[in-house]
Amino acid sequence: MNNIFKSIRKSFSARLTIFILTVTALLFIAAICIMAFSSRKLIQQEASRGAENILKATVSNIEETITSVESSTLSTAWMVNENKDNPGYMYTMTKQLIASNPYIIGSTVAFRPNFYEQYGEYYAPYSYKDEETGKIISFQMGNEDYDYHTMEWYQLPYLLKRSGWSEPYYDEGGGEQIMTTFSVPLQDENGEIFAVMTADISLKNLTEQVAQTKPYPNAYTILVSNNASYISHPIGERILNETIFSNALELGDTTLMSLAYKIVGKETGDIEFLDETGEKSLAIFHPISNGWSVVLVCPLKDVLEKTLEMNLILVLVLLFGLILLALLCWLTIRRLTRPLSEFCDSANNIAQGNFNSSLPRIKSHDEMRKLHDSFAHMQRSLTSYINELKTTTSAKERIDSELNIARNIQLNMVSTDFRENLYATLHPAKEVGGDLYDFNFTDGKIKFAIGDVSGKGVPAALFMAITRSSFMFVGGLGLTVQQIIERINNTISRGNKQMLFVTMFAAMYNPKDHILSYCNAGHNPIVIIEPPKEEGGEAHAFYLKAKPNLVLGLMEDFKYEGEEIEIAPGSRIILYTDGVTEAENATKEQYGEERLLEFARKAFNIPTAKECTEALLADVQAFANGNPQNDDITILTVDV
Repeated sequence: MNNIFKSIRKSFSARLTIFILTVTALLFIAAICIMAFSSRKLIQQEASRGAENILKATVSNIEETITSVESSTLSTAWMVNENKDNPGYMYTMTKQLIASNPYIIGSTVAFRPNFYEQYGEYYAPYSYKDEETGKIISFQMGNEDYDYHTMEWYQLPYLLKRSGWSEPYYDEGGGEQIMTTFSVPLQDENGEIFAVMTADISLKNLTEQVAQTKPYPNAYTILVSNNASYISHPIGERILNETIFSNALELGDTTLMSLAYKIVGKETGDIEFLDETGEKSLAIFHPISNGWSVVLVCPLKDVLEKTLEMNLILVLVLLFGLILLALLCWLTIRRLTRPLSEFCDSANNIAQGNFNSSLPRIKSHDEMRKLHDSFAHMQRSLTSYINELKTTTSAKERIDSELNIARNIQLNMVSTDFRENLYATLHPAKEVGGDLYDFNFTDGKIKFAIGDVSGKGVPAALFMAITRSSFMFVGGLGLTVQQIIERINNTISRGNKQMLFVTMFAAMYNPKDHILSYCNAGHNPIVIIEPPKEEGGEAHAFYLKAKPNLVLGLMEDFKYEGEEIEIAPGSRIILYTDGVTEAENATKEQYGEERLLEFARKAFNIPTAKECTEALLADVQAFANGNPQNDDITILTVDV
């Protein structure tokens, strides 16, 4: 498996094929999801409409039965009213009503108490059809054990003075079965109700008719009364014992409770709910004219069975399409990307120095052709570049060699004949630099100087060599410091068309009188460290103030002013170029004069001039912390 993944990672065609398949699969899946959702909704709507039409047909059949019973009963009731003075004739009327309508299984004319004095409080001639023989049997139904005056089918029409259907009930002492009764109140000339005529219909016929409404294998139809009681239900124990309300409370289903309210409200529509098994079902409901409702319950899995089949077909088509697309993509991409492998081989050959490596032949005029032309141009450019690079490298190596020689010459030019009380160091920023220092010991006096030529590199190094040679020559003539500076200035000013200049500080110390004679030509102020005035005290470090003078090399015959100062025996003098104070760290912060003076206060305790010079250089380099040196650094330390 790991080898397969490695092969895929290394194969452009495989990765591109997988990418195309992934995008295509996602698009297909999105399309299938949209189609599945849309088809589910559409099929559910169509199923709902189809089931509603079937339900309407069932309701229409029930309505036909109810209308037929109502019409027959109302017609017969008129005849009863006309013959109310003949109590025996009531048996004839009830028999005729049963015989005239096949849906009616029983009928009675129940009179109010003592309407006929000879019959007393109860008189209700009743006839019914025997299920086994089909004969119509009659008897007087009213008595103390069967007080019909308290029953719903009698009381409601009697009190409300209008016809209506009773709630389903089991008639003990009468029809001896589950039935519902259509009752018609009978009024005399004064508008008083003297009797209630009824027509009983068996719920068995209605429930069988309702049960036949089954558009799906697991669908079922229920019949509910005005108060949502089950009249018919697949679970027989619920008939007349439970309501949709009690069923909803038992299941804790708010959707089923909503269905119950819609049914009681005589609404028409459909609603989704969870049945006792937790399965989603669709309930389509429709009211009947007598106040009842018919509810058709269809499990959604049956309704959406076609959708599932269609989705399965789509998934299979998708899988087959993806496999076919993968094969076509892999073959096509492999053919199109084959030149890339050949280009890789050519690139490897070019990388190994074979710039004339052959390139694959491309006949098309697409991106591959552009790539071929780019490779060909690269080959020609690399060949030309390598040739030029060889020439440039050779020239650079020659220049580097010459600069290294120049660096050694320059470093050899500066004096290295140090004594214990004097030491200097010079670190150019490039191969050669423009800083200089020099010193000599004549007639017991110490002459020393430090300078910084403007600019860097070879021009500054040449100007530095001229300046240093001038100091070596003039410094040995027994002149004052001021005269030395003026002669050096005149020497380097002549022919200085490039207007290079030198800052210089030159001094002469006489140990006999401790006088330091000096002249500053635009250079940095030097640092003097005097010994403590009392034992155990601190050394005093300060910058020597000097009169401003013009830098050397800009104007001939410029009159420079020299100065003198008496310094205490045992003092230490530090001369430096601006490469020290202007050294920068990574945040562009400079070493600065204050940090240099802080170092000088501690430098008096360093034993020798050499150690002091090296310590200052190390402190500057530690401050820069590896940041490139941007100027030459020169330090000269003199102990007097």
